[in-house]
Amino acid sequence: MISFSKRNCYNKYFFLTLTQYIASILIIMIHCGRIFSPPIDFFFRSLICKTAVPLFLVSTGYFVRKKVIRNESYKKIWWKRQIKNYFFLSAIYLPFGLMYIHQKINLALIFYPVALLVGIGYLGTYYHLWYFPALFLGMVLVSFGIKRLGIKVSIIFFALLYSFGLIETYSSYLDNMKIDQLFYVYKKYFFTPRNGIFYTPLFILLGFLICDFQKHSFLINRIKEKLFFCTVLMFFEGYVLYLNQGLDTNFLLSLPLFSLFLFLWLIQREPQKIPIFFNLQKIKEYTKYYFFFHLIPLELVKFFVPQIMEGVSLTKGAILLIITLPLTHILSFGVIQLKKWSLGIFTFF
Repeated sequence: MISFSKRNCYNKYFFLTLTQYIASILIIMIHCGRIFSPPIDFFFRSLICKTAVPLFLVSTGYFVRKKVIRNESYKKIWWKRQIKNYFFLSAIYLPFGLMYIHQKINLALIFYPVALLVGIGYLGTYYHLWYFPALFLGMVLVSFGIKRLGIKVSIIFFALLYSFGLIETYSSYLDNMKIDQLFYVYKKYFFTPRNGIFYTPLFILLGFLICDFQKHSFLINRIKEKLFFCTVLMFFEGYVLYLNQGLDTNFLLSLPLFSLFLFLWLIQREPQKIPIFFNLQKIKEYTKYYFFFHLIPLELVKFFVPQIMEGVSLTKGAILLIITLPLTHILSFGVIQLKKWSLGIFTFF
């Protein structure tokens, strides 16, 4: 018989917390490279794994909006915490970023300060830290949009911005069209549309909308059926893209609605009894640390994979995942213990 914790025995966000933990693992799997053979790998990493970041964005939008409504001062607390965390992570990953520039980009030493500014302000000092500048700008734009434009106009406006990123996904279907050429000009200077203008605002806005209109019939009725329909639609879209693959699949037509109904389904499920071996607060911490710290063991493991690969029938990505995941867990456990032992001195995250 499974025993249950007496403290916090029921938790409304039990399924959301577990799903976010799984989402953090999906992000690790993306960065490990090809894990399965095609076409399974395409559908897994280009569709399923690409739902992870939108879930975090919708969730952030929802909970920040909810807490700010209850306490206006929370906005300042949130910004202070996130900026502090971002600079802490930027410092940790700066050596990795400098190494990448040295190995992959022929950049004169005099331009390194410029690269640092671009990294901190836009791309991140390492490639997964794009999330913070995109989150910050997205949060500012959504807050401004709702205040100045209103809900309906904001939805249309941010959906149009999101649609620009679809050019990247459907680039193979848009060859030699003017809009495709325009996108390549943009990409030449700004590298990616996955940023705080085209990508994050729509998902953050969805979180805001769920908070503001949570009792609206559209956001309550037949959520399971709507999620199922969006899932089928997403896999159909994936099949279309698999037949003629574009530059990337960060932007999917079905992804915003899928993210909306997935989040609603997760938070509207009945509160669950929590087994005693489930520490939801600790799972939340592991989710966070998996997301942001996994590239440290991943990049270190990459140095040894060529030797490990000899005589092994698995793909390089699968080997990376098998080794990186437990190392990430150990590193995360170490960070949790450091926070516990530091007696409040280590305040990051």
